[in-house]
Amino acid sequence: MLVEEADIEKITASVLEKLDERIDGRHPKPQLMLDWLLAEGKKDKSCRRCVLRPTAEWYYSLLEEKGYQSLADGLQEAADTEDKTLVCATFDEIKAKVTPEVRDTLEDFDWYTQDAAATLEVEELEAAASTSDE
Repeated sequence: MLVEEADIEKITASVLEKLDERIDGRHPKPQLMLDWLLAEGKKDKSCRRCVLRPTAEWYYSLLEEKGYQSLADGLQEAADTEDKTLVCATFDEIKAKVTPEVRDTLEDFDWYTQDAAATLEVEELEAAASTSDE
């Protein structure tokens, strides 16, 4: 499934909204991204693979900003393969190689990505239900 620019904007807006809702800077620890991706079942109505592109962009920008250019380049190489499992495995490997401050921010990205996927599922189901009621 190809993610359109409008979808990326929708995902980003959802995540930014969640950032505003965060209380005292705390949220549950996210799953490892690879585990989360692989847990997507056939009955799962969300598209976990669809929300990875914005996350990769956030990771890349932060890594570049914090001076981790080689990690950013490695992530870009993984993203260029379009292998979503490789991208998620790279996300998880990166977190083991950065400072705790950067890791915390990357875990925030993971949590918001995982939450956005669930939120989009609910919104899409509600939209479909309201359309069928008309």
